[in-house]
Amino acid sequence: MVEWRKRFRRSSIPATAGVPWIASSIATSTLAWWTISCEARVPFLDHKLVEFAARLPQNLKVSGLNSKIVLKRLAERYIPQETIYRRKVGFTVPLTRWFVGPWRGLISDVLLSDRCLDRGYYDADVVRGIVADHLQGRVDREQGIWLMLALEIWHRLFVDDDGSEAAVARVKGDFARSLDELVPA
Repeated sequence: MVEWRKRFRRSSIPATAGVPWIASSIATSTLAWWTISCEARVPFLDHKLVEFAARLPQNLKVSGLNSKIVLKRLAERYIPQETIYRRKVGFTVPLTRWFVGPWRGLISDVLLSDRCLDRGYYDADVVRGIVADHLQGRVDREQGIWLMLALEIWHRLFVDDDGSEAAVARVKGDFARSLDELVPA
């Protein structure tokens, strides 16, 4: 797959309202989502709507800790109030399931490898215990496993190697067996 940034040309992004970074940010985000076959757009890009909102008095936009006041009042006509006024919910990645499912081999190949454990970053017995606890469902160690996995891959790319595209290929080669299980041919 071609990295999305290589397909992206900043010259193709129009400057908008004197703040070209907005257009760049939107295009960058859109292209990133496209790489995984998803659509993502900032919902209010119509310049007339943006200009109208900019002219609204501040008290119709923000009051204390409440924001988007006019927008929420309008939304009440179409959307249940419990949806409009609920707390924000982030997008969660199902790492817990992935680590016991399709990424199980990757976790073992990376975190439990002699190469990782011999670095001295961690006590090897503690790492083995964390991974075992998680894989056997005793304790959810998602966050710790994710952090150690990221650190080890970073170390292999930028400390053991030079961070180049060739380095990425070499690191992928380290995990070839695990990656073949994750990515269908």
